[in-house]
Amino acid sequence: MAEGRISSDLQAKITLQAARDVAFSLDQTLKSARHAAASPSALSGKALETTERLFNLLDLLSSWLEVVGPGLHDDLATGIAVLRDKALPVGVRLIGQRARRILRRGEHAASGADGFPVGISLALAESVAGLRTSVDSLGGMENIPDELRTTIDRTYKVIETLIELENRHGVFREFEIGPARDIFD
Repeated sequence: MAEGRISSDLQAKITLQAARDVAFSLDQTLKSARHAAASPSALSGKALETTERLFNLLDLLSSWLEVVGPGLHDDLATGIAVLRDKALPVGVRLIGQRARRILRRGEHAASGADGFPVGISLALAESVAGLRTSVDSLGGMENIPDELRTTIDRTYKVIETLIELENRHGVFREFEIGPARDIFD
């Protein structure tokens, strides 16, 4: 058992250092974006990609909190908190962009303007589940600005509407799909 804990502690330390490296890279990318004459969209794309990597590492680090030894737990929790603080501004922008994109797609599908895409509620529910993982990586909804929380809530409601429309029109009747919040919680 002690050997497993040592291995877990070492893996957690390596993951924490990797997350610190990614956070440093993100900081450098953001500084370059402010000072370079390069294409702003390319730099923001790189920043968003780096932020996604940081989210994934933060998610992994959070899972390590449950298995590391007591000597590493506090250091790991502190490291996660510092990294979340660094990632929060860019992370909120990324989550906001993704939430608005999902919302627009859902509202367009619900309008029926181009017909009704089969399975759209499941596709968007998957996207929102990924979005929720990103929110959790930043410490949960309490760390997200109210305006973004409202946008995320609106995505849930649009997906619920799409589920109702699919159920009404017989799309995926063989699957039991409940309210959208059940999918995400």
